[in-house]
Amino acid sequence: MRLQNYALTICSVLLFGMLLGCQPNSSTVDSQPGTNSQAPRHGLKLHKPKTLPLAVTRLFQINESLLSEDPFPAPLEIDYVEVIHGTGPGGHSHFYPASTYDAKGEHDDHHDAHSEEDESIKRLTAEIPLQTEVKDIVKWLPDLAAKSNASEADWTTVSDTSKSLTKIIAGITKEPSDADFRAAWSKQTKEIEALLAKLKTVTAKSTREIK
Repeated sequence: MRLQNYALTICSVLLFGMLLGCQPNSSTVDSQPGTNSQAPRHGLKLHKPKTLPLAVTRLFQINESLLSEDPFPAPLEIDYVEVIHGTGPGGHSHFYPASTYDAKGEHDDHHDAHSEEDESIKRLTAEIPLQTEVKDIVKWLPDLAAKSNASEADWTTVSDTSKSLTKIIAGITKEPSDADFRAAWSKQTKEIEALLAKLKTVTAKSTREIK
């Protein structure tokens, strides 16, 4: 009898779990603008520079702002669009930078494939804290260099520089306040600027975007 009761209990738990897993998507969908405190989780790299020179330029800008006496830079705000197809378990979303989406006349590339589904649009703004932005840009440097016309030797320089900058950033305590992050960054000024100079030399070989 105990064994039978135990089996019934297990079955009840499994059935309850299955029912929970089949609940429809309850997230609110609307066409009003909203704000996310962090970048969306879908993996769209909204703040990734398009080229290596642009990435290096941005790093110089961040360094200058952190060494200045101006207020700590506000999070980078990037508009993006979430296109939601359908509802319930089959509902899913596609994400686009707002500029790209609007340039196509608000046309979703997947519209034809999902023409029979209900489509909703949500416009959002991702807020990227400076600490996150600089960490990500440094991480992306080797990939951006690989997509440029950099030589193998120059790519190695960029990769090594990325590793060195990553080490410096990792050395800053986790989730420090803005003031603490700025102070820790400033203590590494000489090393950081030497590394940025290496990046500038690499990009200057093939472009005049950075002067």
